[in-house]
Amino acid sequence: EKIFVKNINMKDIVGEAILFDMYYAAVDPVPLTGEKRDAPKIQLLPVTEETPVFRDFHISNVVCDGASKAVFIRGLPELSISNITLADLSIKAHEGIDIQEAKNVSLTNVNLIAKEVNPLINIQNGNDISFKNINYNNAQLLFRISGDRNSNIKTVGLDASKAKVKTEFLAGA
Repeated sequence: EKIFVKNINMKDIVGEAILFDMYYAAVDPVPLTGEKRDAPKIQLLPVTEETPVFRDFHISNVVCDGASKAVFIRGLPELSISNITLADLSIKAHEGIDIQEAKNVSLTNVNLIAKEVNPLINIQNGNDISFKNINYNNAQLLFRISGDRNSNIKTVGLDASKAKVKTEFLAGA
């Protein structure tokens, strides 16, 4: 917590340009390619001293020329990642932005060039998620919102006219 990062230049990142993932010691809720599993069941575990806490990260002035995914933020159902501020980003990646189980996330002044744009931005159980001045090359689907624990997702300065489909709501959203 209370991490400040700025003025980063990256090229040809194998994974995500910006990654917050609380599943480093737990079973990943998303099966790997080829992995056979039953449909995932969301299980809220008790929050203990062993539960990871990611909060108060501030990242600004990032340029990335090539990554598999621009931004990936994934908290736990029982404890969201919180207070993430991303500002002044210019990212070229295969996939766009994926936010899961997070609250109080702000993305401001983002230039995103992505190849896989269905969706460009995925949000699952996000609360107080704000997008301000987001520029993107195109989108088959701009926003996919899923889960029954979403609230207060807002955009300002986002030209949705470049997207073929603006939003898709799934899984109780």
